Formats: sequence, C-alpha cells, structure tokens
Amino acid sequence: MRKKFSKEFKIQVVKQVQEEGKTASKIAHELELSPNMVGRWVKEYEVHGENAFSGYDRPIQDKDYEISKLQNKIKELEQERDILKKFQAFLKERKE
Repeated sequence: MRKKFSKEFKIQVVKQVQEEGKTASKIAHELELSPNMVGRWVKEYEVHGENAFSGYDRPIQDKDYEISKLQNKIKELEQERDILKKFQAFLKERKE
C-alpha cells in the first residue's frame, strides 16, 4: 500500500532542501523516502510555490509551463534539423 503524505509534510521536506541545503538523497534516507519522490516534490514546489501538491498525488498541470517547454523543444529540434540539412549539403558537395 502506498503512503500518502500531507501537503504540509511535503513543504517541510522541500524547505529542508531549499533552506538547509540538504540534498534530496540525504533527506530521503533520513525519512525513509524515495530520493526521486523528494526531487519531484522540490521541482513541483519550485514551479507552483504554495499552490503545489494538489492533494490528488499528481502535480498541478500548468498549461503555460508545458506549452513553454514544448515550444523550446520545437526550437531545439528545428535547429538540429537545420544543422543536419547543412551537413547533408556539405557531404553532397564533397562527393561532386
């Protein structure tokens, strides 16, 4: 059975990472939690602040944040595509 943690508990754990400078791994070990879970809590708190931890054990969906991430990924992929096209053209010139 999965353990459920209150919003207050999660915020206390996050504050230990942010204010006391402890690592997520160290806190996780001390509290017998998964380091991945602690890291996820820290990330969610950084994004959503006091509005984090909706109570349904799922991060709050921030559509603007997701759109921004996807737009950045599109730009990155377009840059990679352009580089590959230039490289392909370069190879074609060398063969001729």
